[in-house]
Amino acid sequence: MEFCWTWMPVLDIDGISSERDSAVSTKATSILLLQSLMLVGSYMTGGKHTSTPLPLHYRRVKAIVDSGVERNPFKLLAAACLMQWCAPSAPKDISMDTPRFWNMYAISLAQQMGLHRKGLRPGKNEGLKRRIWWTLYARDSLSASAHGRPRLINIADCTVERPSTSDFPDPSDLRAQIFVSWVSICEILHDICLWLSAQPDATSMHKQVLANRLLEYIRGLSPELRLTDPSGRARAYDFQLAQLHATILTAITLLYRPSSIFNISPLSSSAISIAASNLNVKIFEAIELRNHTHCLSSAFTWYMLVTAIPQLSALCCVPALASQSGHALDTIENVLQTFSRIRTSAVNNLANVRAIRKAVSMQNPNHPNISHGKRDQERASGYNSSETEDTDTLVELLEPYGPSALKNYESNIEALRTLISRSTTEQEDTSIMERNTQAPVDQGPVLGDWMTPDERLGPLPRPTLDTYNSDFQLLVGDDFQESGWMRDWVDDLQLFGLDV
Repeated sequence: MEFCWTWMPVLDIDGISSERDSAVSTKATSILLLQSLMLVGSYMTGGKHTSTPLPLHYRRVKAIVDSGVERNPFKLLAAACLMQWCAPSAPKDISMDTPRFWNMYAISLAQQMGLHRKGLRPGKNEGLKRRIWWTLYARDSLSASAHGRPRLINIADCTVERPSTSDFPDPSDLRAQIFVSWVSICEILHDICLWLSAQPDATSMHKQVLANRLLEYIRGLSPELRLTDPSGRARAYDFQLAQLHATILTAITLLYRPSSIFNISPLSSSAISIAASNLNVKIFEAIELRNHTHCLSSAFTWYMLVTAIPQLSALCCVPALASQSGHALDTIENVLQTFSRIRTSAVNNLANVRAIRKAVSMQNPNHPNISHGKRDQERASGYNSSETEDTDTLVELLEPYGPSALKNYESNIEALRTLISRSTTEQEDTSIMERNTQAPVDQGPVLGDWMTPDERLGPLPRPTLDTYNSDFQLLVGDDFQESGWMRDWVDDLQLFGLDV
């Protein structure tokens, strides 16, 4: 429970509980709760310290749930929450063995118990009830964000108080602060995805509202929740804080992501998206180096896919950043490879990243700073990709990550400005453009063999779906992310025709 409890405080850990008669604690005698804890522990260790295969252990716990042997609703609810840590089936599969299914099961049970409503009078285990409810809400937000599906909980129906550190046995515990903060950022992250899915009806005004919420959230982070001290120096590695900031940086990356693979304007948005993505890559790398990857929840497979988006755009369109993006994508693929040993969703997203990376390496848009994808023109009335951004707000979003993050943002801006300047010159002087396109050898060693095709092979035809049929089998139709904005973003590759 050391790594799981911060994000799923659905039971009281024996020895720190302040309630004498806790409804659910680790010392309770419950075969269901015991088996659920052992299952989570098996996933946390990657199944290395158990002779029972993870799928068999999962089916054992599921059979206990179905048997009805556990009559205590709190223990059944805690077990249903813990079951979400396991993902025997991929999100694309129609199955009753996904985290979202168990979250739906738990939400239904919690609503029957009235956990979504404020009690008429204070009762026992009030803190535990709120922790359980807001755990379900946060995970519902993440699931809806990652898969483009409706959120199961309607917040308008909830009268229960927002979570607070006073809901925990020890309010001074840093994990209590992290959980309260995590619930808030999960809610913002979901609303960002909801806005993106509203294209082409999404407007810049709605985006600014989300940006203000995100900025207010980051301003409100206590010093204990930041990755740098007041002097700007990085704090010692903390696995729980790393996971919190991975969620925060995913929200920043999403809000300011390139609107398509080939559209890198406005510059400030793309620059901060790349900078946030770079920070997230560093976090993933630090987690991997400490052998903590298998302790992450399945939401991190989606975080890694989102983190790859600006890197893929930079790889395709910004030669000055392509080498940096190539290294970042290598790291993402390595972490997903490790994660795929216990998460089927990581297997899918690893294939997605590799397939898109292979495709964009073949693209050569003449003017990458211009709206290149076919949907960019269709959405022009809804969201102007060339609009100016409040740079002060963007910079403030990165301030908690120290001077190096701001320096990376500035270097991204400079690389993008140089690209646009060169692209404008090429449009005015076609002879310069021809000489540039005829000299890929100067960039080859920097960008890597996968980035620049070997000119000795002659001109390469534009790839089609048939060319990469095996690679893109996970990207077409229902097998890809259901989220509309993600589908549109990938479809700008024009490797397959989606009639949307």
